[in-house]
Amino acid sequence: MAYLVDEWYEYHRRVGFDHLIIYDNNSTDGLGMLFANRADLEIIRWPWRRSQHQAYTHALLLTRDRCVWTLFSDLDVFIFPRSSNSVRSVIQNQASSDIAQISFKLLRMSHENLVECSNTSITETYIHRKRLPDAWDKNPSTAVITSLAVPMHRIHEAQLLKPYKSIILSSDIAYGVHYSDRCWKQYFFQKIIGRTGIKDWIVPRTVSILHPIQDEYTLDIVGFGSVEDVLKLYIKEKQIKNIQFIGRIDYTNLYKYYQSAQAFICTNLNETYGFTLLESLSCGTPIIYPKCPVFEKLYKPYFPQLEYDINNNKEFINALKYIQKNDKNLRQLCRAHACQYSWKKATEELVSLYQNIVANHETKIF
Repeated sequence: MAYLVDEWYEYHRRVGFDHLIIYDNNSTDGLGMLFANRADLEIIRWPWRRSQHQAYTHALLLTRDRCVWTLFSDLDVFIFPRSSNSVRSVIQNQASSDIAQISFKLLRMSHENLVECSNTSITETYIHRKRLPDAWDKNPSTAVITSLAVPMHRIHEAQLLKPYKSIILSSDIAYGVHYSDRCWKQYFFQKIIGRTGIKDWIVPRTVSILHPIQDEYTLDIVGFGSVEDVLKLYIKEKQIKNIQFIGRIDYTNLYKYYQSAQAFICTNLNETYGFTLLESLSCGTPIIYPKCPVFEKLYKPYFPQLEYDINNNKEFINALKYIQKNDKNLRQLCRAHACQYSWKKATEELVSLYQNIVANHETKIF
């Protein structure tokens, strides 16, 4: 999404926004480095999967002492003021003493039948809206006085303190333009496979990496996903051998598959913790894991040779070869590492964390 930021940033600065904050949810295009030197653009790393609600709550608390109004929106939404030249003026004109939240309807733009997403200007490339009744999003983008909101944000709106209320702006005054579907490829990944689930589209890449060395390994794919049939067809067309689709397994039998495997391959970049990796380690089975913030903290200090970049086939192959050479010692290390984790220890650490927050927090939130 980094290619969107320049235009999104310049546009919203011109329509009256003083400061912009982006929550970076495991982007892989160097977002933080590309825009690190802009004083009015703040990028916050947010590695947790399926945590939009928590990110919005964090932003609500972060901004309550820094500004009056905060707009919560996606990076592919551009707020378009019609009754004024700036969003600031729109909010000032519509707000009153009892209004603490203003919602902007979102007009959905068409993907213009593009196969590949263009890197050209968003606002100049996608100029046609979707057809009715799909032209308007069900959910709006909202601007809220964060100091007058309960510090627990919902996805699309904040809960206000009494007696404050919300209004929805007429599209004659202002609305948001939502560029959610920018090409067929992006539409497929987002709508058909899903935005928040396990990224099944990484699995075919794993199959492709193993293709040249298929005689050395057998790949067992456990579970199921939305692209399973497509993947089976891909394997058949490429005549790739030694791949088995195991399907769903009862959790009581999972350990048998972990223990019999030479390695467990993780293809998910968006894990909040990675319980499957910990399960594998508990069974003494080495893990091959992709580069992401959570895994770098939990596993890289102990198993640096088993990390791989999903865009670097050589790193993946090297991890497999390393396991082959060090199988016995690695299995002992895996079990030893897994033993340091327990629900009891995790609960105690969480309670201690909250106790420190309460003890050191001088001002009341509520």
